[in-house]
Amino acid sequence: MVAASNVAAVDDGLGARWGRLVDDWRERWSIPGISAAVQVADGSTWTGTSGRAELGSPAVAVKPATPFVIASVTKTF
Repeated sequence: MVAASNVAAVDDGLGARWGRLVDDWRERWSIPGISAAVQVADGSTWTGTSGRAELGSPAVAVKPATPFVIASVTKTF
């Protein structure tokens, strides 16, 4: 389940669609937890999370401020 919050005036319907996308991506790619943020051209923002923060800890949900270890992903760019 996505715990999404509108930080600015993002339309609730749009935020709900983005939340479903985050859930779908997590399930499709078998990701334990994910956090996403979007800033729209008008300055409004949306953040959403899905899944768990730690493997083996289903009770610990991902939050927007949850740190993720990304290793050397940036070397591909």
